[in-house]
Amino acid sequence: MKAEKRREEILSFIGNAENPIPASVLAERFAVSRQVIVQDIAIIRANGYDVTATNRGYVLNSKIQATRVFKCRHSSYSHSSPSGLRIRTNIFSSFIR
Repeated sequence: MKAEKRREEILSFIGNAENPIPASVLAERFAVSRQVIVQDIAIIRANGYDVTATNRGYVLNSKIQATRVFKCRHSSYSHSSPSGLRIRTNIFSSFIR
């Protein structure tokens, strides 16, 4: 197997794994030495992939960044001001005069 193809398969293998994958497991799977796997991981990282080495093996971190979704529903509502006064707000009051 060529090195580039092996690196693609390593990425796929650790990317689909639920648990960290040790270098020795990867070495056995791809019939190469553990040192070759360590070098492949270094090249994979140099290509921009976020691979973390833990004490249990390698983990491919997701390229998807955490996002926040804010949902709101505009309607009339009442709330208390800091002074304790009840205020009624209507979102259309500023548009309709």
